[in-house]
Amino acid sequence: MARFTYIALTAGQEQREGTIEAASEADAARELGQTGLTVLKLQTARAQGTLRGLLAKEVRLSSGLRPKEFLSLVQEWATLAGAGLNLHTLLDLSAKGRKGALGALVAKLRDDVRKGRSFQQALAESGQFPADFVALVGAGEASGALDQSLKEVAETARTRLQLAQRLKKELIYPAFLSVTASAAIVVLLTIVVPNIEQLIDDAGQVTLPLVTRAVIAASHLLRDYGLMFIAILATTTAAMAALWHSTPGRRALSHQVLSLPLIGPVLASQQLSRYLQTLASLVGGGVSLARAQGYAAETVTNAHMRLRLAGISTALAEGRMLHMSLEDTGLIAEDALGLIRSGEQTGRLDAMLRAAGLLLQARGDQRLEVLAAMLGPIMTIVFGLIAGLIVYAMLTTILSINEFAFR
Repeated sequence: MARFTYIALTAGQEQREGTIEAASEADAARELGQTGLTVLKLQTARAQGTLRGLLAKEVRLSSGLRPKEFLSLVQEWATLAGAGLNLHTLLDLSAKGRKGALGALVAKLRDDVRKGRSFQQALAESGQFPADFVALVGAGEASGALDQSLKEVAETARTRLQLAQRLKKELIYPAFLSVTASAAIVVLLTIVVPNIEQLIDDAGQVTLPLVTRAVIAASHLLRDYGLMFIAILATTTAAMAALWHSTPGRRALSHQVLSLPLIGPVLASQQLSRYLQTLASLVGGGVSLARAQGYAAETVTNAHMRLRLAGISTALAEGRMLHMSLEDTGLIAEDALGLIRSGEQTGRLDAMLRAAGLLLQARGDQRLEVLAAMLGPIMTIVFGLIAGLIVYAMLTTILSINEFAFR
């Protein structure tokens, strides 16, 4: 029997969280459904807290659809729904046009809907779709505007995917430069420098410049203790991974990541932009603010930020204003808070939430451009200085040896 954690809704639309033991994920979803719960999120419970627990936990490459698959699927559904097709026909056409695991997933959704389940229930029980998407679909079904809900999700998914692809593209050159330059420096210190050192020994009493002695010392350090450094690095990485998979450790590390210069503000802007735009879609789709805030907070991957944002749901349910609750978290910039405050006062909260999200997205994009523009040249200068220092030390040594030989 495996252990699963779940987030579900009761018949009265109250959110419930807990754990359940079942033979498989499908069995767990079925048992929860039989109790009257609508599953929003279901996943294998993680073994946390220790390195042993980390090694013992089940390895899973993905907790749902890949971003490109999700975007393609939702765009297709939005187009078909916008053309006026009913849900049964929409899912039937979508299932026939796809093969493999994705085609089987859509076929199961179609069959579940035919059996009388709502589209929201079918999506939730599959365990392959994010909670905010499931909630927005439910709101669209209830209001009769499913096509608009799917369109909003498709646009949000497209924006997220473009941002992720852009980030990867910006990091390709610095990553390549880091690997190749590091390899070149290792070759210089472990192969070239020892050969020069042999020439020094053969030449006899040669006075070496300070920079040369420092480079030779670095070469000895790398050759004599290189394996130990690798072992320390591997142990530290494993310990950090174990810490990351514990709840307190992940929160602490996530907080530290936000404190990093240049990188921290970029990540914060991206996370908050996603949160606000998701919240805008849910509120605009008819989901209550307290529920929508809980779903939107689940889209934030930084554990520290997610904890701070999830904590305001209770205050919202008690009637507190959204902008005041967000201000208490200390995460949202003042100009974005001003837009949200204006939205609450004018009754246009969904529009102002989206505007605030776009504002933070533009700010994050600008910071990312600056970071990408600076990172490559900085790394080039640093690695160039290190390699140049090594080459300079070797050249001055060779010149010293030649000068000593001609005396």
